[in-house]
Amino acid sequence: MKVDIIDQHHRMQWFRDAGLGMFIHWGLHSVLGHGEWAKWREDIATRDYVRLANRFHARGFDAQAWARLASEAGAKYMAFGARHHDGFSLCK
Repeated sequence: MKVDIIDQHHRMQWFRDAGLGMFIHWGLHSVLGHGEWAKWREDIATRDYVRLANRFHARGFDAQAWARLASEAGAKYMAFGARHHDGFSLCK
């Protein structure tokens, strides 16, 4: 895919001007209460790590509340990682 250099410049300028943004990483590592690189940093075997899926529940998921909080904090954008470094996907 070829990206128009002018379009790329405008997008990068928007990103620079936007300032504060919020990135949300929520996955199996959340069950452990650790960061998104927990599987590798703690050398957790895949067979053990995938068992965390049975304990992962989206009870605290409230996209509207999170967006409101980000907006109140002054964030101009949010990025939600639905699939992250560990390969676990929040999507079906």
